[in-house]
Amino acid sequence: MTNGDLFSEAYRFYWLCCTSILMHTPHLNEHKSNIRSLDFSPDGRLLASGSLDGGVILWDVETGQPLETLLASNRLVLCVDFSPDGTQLATGSTDGTVIIWPVE
Repeated sequence: MTNGDLFSEAYRFYWLCCTSILMHTPHLNEHKSNIRSLDFSPDGRLLASGSLDGGVILWDVETGQPLETLLASNRLVLCVDFSPDGTQLATGSTDGTVIIWPVE
């Protein structure tokens, strides 16, 4: 998968999530359930995806490969958001849990 393919799929997901339409895309299929939230790191190298399975995956935008899987909650992950400097990732879940993860 090329950088453009992953970007296109992520943008499509972002648009669908913003319009409250949840769909599963085969290019981001490491999650066990539908993706609910996406965010690109400020430098554009990473993509974070939060899912209804309670997981968060950090993706390498250039290769399209997952780099790390985080278990944010036993509940649905509703939002993921990189800090402005890209060194942290915040996740929010339906159980009210907010976690700040370090990003390396």
